[in-house]
Amino acid sequence: MSNCFPQTPEATVQVGSSPVHVGTLTGDSLYSSISNAIESICPTVSQTESKTSCATDSVSIDNIPYVSGGFLSQGSLVVKVDSSAYNETSLRDAMIRSAALTAQHSTTGNNCYTQQYTVEELMRLDRRDHPYPVQEKMTMCNAASFAGVQYYSEFWRTAPEPGSTDYIDASWEFETGPMDNFACDFLEELISALGIVQPEFAVGATRLAKAVDAVCEKAMSHVDGSSS
Repeated sequence: MSNCFPQTPEATVQVGSSPVHVGTLTGDSLYSSISNAIESICPTVSQTESKTSCATDSVSIDNIPYVSGGFLSQGSLVVKVDSSAYNETSLRDAMIRSAALTAQHSTTGNNCYTQQYTVEELMRLDRRDHPYPVQEKMTMCNAASFAGVQYYSEFWRTAPEPGSTDYIDASWEFETGPMDNFACDFLEELISALGIVQPEFAVGATRLAKAVDAVCEKAMSHVDGSSS
């Protein structure tokens, strides 16, 4: 049958290909920070008359170290949701976990580097304390700039405007600090990690037919099929 489409849902993650400085906030700490921030601005579903959306507020994660002028300073990572729509709390939770996993797994390999900086210590000379510079080193990382998590219901292919039916487009930015090149060579590891979240995209008895996909993009974009 030429007009027959498979009725299976899908989920994808668009991964920002620009770097965002996260300093030493990596691993489980980065995962928890991102997921907690998004959870605080994305309410659970309490009604079914319309799609639920995240608030336009942003959440600041403070005490992010960076080097400026050769010395160690502190900045903030600002998390926000640019656009969103969802009608199941379980989907909201799965999309938040996917976004946090994206941030966590992007801070690996070539996206981390050794940063040198100067601290001043005191040396006792002539019965007086004199400051003198000491070089220290610290491992810092960049993260993907955003995670656009999109869920496509089993009927999205036959909608008037085929597109994602539920989505959370989360981004984060460092308000001051260095920018550098960003490597997307962690995608295979991320896709494997997203396998943990795959069962959470189930709506009733309808489950994803294939693994959650992830692809690096310069900007988030998708067709909004949430009203269909």
